[in-house]
Amino acid sequence: ASGEVWAVAVLVLTFLASLGAKIVARYFLSEDPQVSQLKKEILELKKESNDLNSPDTIIKYFKVQRQLNRTEDALAIAASRPPVPAPRLQALHKTLEVAPYLFLFIFWNRPMCSFLADTVWPIGCLLAFPSQASGSVGIVAWLYVCRHLSARVLGAQ
Repeated sequence: ASGEVWAVAVLVLTFLASLGAKIVARYFLSEDPQVSQLKKEILELKKESNDLNSPDTIIKYFKVQRQLNRTEDALAIAASRPPVPAPRLQALHKTLEVAPYLFLFIFWNRPMCSFLADTVWPIGCLLAFPSQASGSVGIVAWLYVCRHLSARVLGAQ
């Protein structure tokens, strides 16, 4: 197969690996439910506190403020304990993050795509690394473009 076909395959597989890593991180490595509940309570207490901030409701305001302070302290303690996800999920997440770099070994000396050598004259040799074929893009530059593009598409910048 030609270099352009491999380039598209690397792009698609890099995107799928990034998408899989994002899905695992969002849905399976999410924060502790207690932390989520405390955050909701803090938002509600702040809203209630803002509603009570007048001279005739000052006593109730201070009660809500004390409760808000206790809840924020509880959140700080709960958030300081890192959640312990299943080791298999952590391993899957790391594997999906690292998977695109395996292409470095597979396509080390193969150009990903070709163009006229004079098109990007000053940086052509950097783009061609490691294949050093004149007028080509090597796997290192192509993988950088694929990772950056998939991060932009997935909104993870």
